[in-house]
Amino acid sequence: MSCHSFAILSFTAVAALTGCTQGEVDELAVDDATEGPDDDKADGTGTYTYYFIEQDNRKCASPMCGGTFYRLANANTTKCIDGTKQERCYAASTDWSRTNLDDSGFSKLDTAHGSRLVRATIGKLDWGVDLGVFGELRPREVWGGQLPVEHDGVLVKVEASGVKCSTTPCPFFRERKLNSSSKASLAEIGWETSGASDEQIGQAIDQMFGPGLIISGNRFTVTGPGGKAKGRSVTQFWLRATNDVCQMISCAAPPPGCHYEGFVFKPCDAQTCGQLVCGPDSPF
Repeated sequence: MSCHSFAILSFTAVAALTGCTQGEVDELAVDDATEGPDDDKADGTGTYTYYFIEQDNRKCASPMCGGTFYRLANANTTKCIDGTKQERCYAASTDWSRTNLDDSGFSKLDTAHGSRLVRATIGKLDWGVDLGVFGELRPREVWGGQLPVEHDGVLVKVEASGVKCSTTPCPFFRERKLNSSSKASLAEIGWETSGASDEQIGQAIDQMFGPGLIISGNRFTVTGPGGKAKGRSVTQFWLRATNDVCQMISCAAPPPGCHYEGFVFKPCDAQTCGQLVCGPDSPF
């Protein structure tokens, strides 16, 4: 079986010319996921407090229904606010303010596929004496799946290692398991069975140098002139939702005695320099 993989060399995505062996034992595929030491610091530098979320569509009155179910990524159980560990937990409300997303950021989640990930803390909110205390989800990061499939394998955050080699395989990447201290060097990211288009793969590589890239997949071994190294296949990948940044338009300098009225710089597709007004009433 051939492997269609991508490596980074001088910040350029190129097809790797090494062989690979599928079905290897994945040392990261162990049940060691935990909320971790950063449980109250979801904006820290670790890879803890990542949760899958899904809307609660049960038909009953709020806050008992209509909130969000959450479960710890890479884990079989999740600690709920009552201290018990369940397959998934329930939050009656979600405070999105810490994400700093505007409409353009949230709209990217509407076009995403598969599951959603958040990096969040779980708080408690008292709904009053008649209702009681419920969990509140407090995300700082929101990640949208990019492929219309269920994920399979270990979830890791991937980044460029900055390592340069004169031979292959070379540890171009570094992977850090979500909700764990486990990490490994990677020589290749295998996209062959993911179903991702070349455009999607290119976007994923670009995001690795910006907001980041999270993938799920399984271990394989890469072989080449330099020996053996680790690779990870891709069954699903997630991109972090970010706000659109409009490029400021450049308006030509108005002629003497004229000025622009009605500047509009946002939204991006509605930018305009406005109407050129000339005459004795112009302040310029």
